[in-house]
Amino acid sequence: LSHNQFDYRLKLTSAPGDFQLQGNGDLNPLSANIHMVGNHLTVYNTQDANIIASPDLTVKLRQEDIDIAGNVFINKASITPRDFTSVAKLPDDITWLDDAKPEKSTWHVAQKVKIELSDDVAIHYAGLDAKLAGDLTVSQSNNGTQTAVGSIKMPEGKYKAYGQNLTIKNGMFTYTGGALDNPGLSISASRTIQNFSGPTKTTDTTGPMG
Repeated sequence: LSHNQFDYRLKLTSAPGDFQLQGNGDLNPLSANIHMVGNHLTVYNTQDANIIASPDLTVKLRQEDIDIAGNVFINKASITPRDFTSVAKLPDDITWLDDAKPEKSTWHVAQKVKIELSDDVAIHYAGLDAKLAGDLTVSQSNNGTQTAVGSIKMPEGKYKAYGQNLTIKNGMFTYTGGALDNPGLSISASRTIQNFSGPTKTTDTTGPMG
């Protein structure tokens, strides 16, 4: 630390990988340049998912502005989300007391991060067991809505509902710059009845998923 300027370097281990962070900055006015690199890092490990990733991100801090850019490669992931339909939410017309109303954040966040999936990513949820692949570039400007460009493929999988067993032959979530929770969806699936493979069923939908 010298004349309000600082340099730093940090190395951590999170089995089975490691994480390195280095950069520099200034305390007055507040600014920082941060480079974060991880290799097979356990970034998420809960009931809902276990994710091992290799991030390579640059973070630039300029007073209240944060800019995040780079790539995240998902080496391995098992996604097993719970059902959130019973989670209570605050009503839209809630009235806050003056001393309880949360303050609006003064931080301005912008990001452009490419997320790439390996061939070892799977989702298990509500009768769906499927592999995922592909890549997305997720962007956000000034705390706005997260948007995405790219596609997530479902090259194989099985879906069970209402006593029916369907084999997913091909599926795709397509993003063309809209909101992250509003992809186009195309799925081809079939089922076998008495050794006869029925016709392929294709479903195309758009709109928020949930």
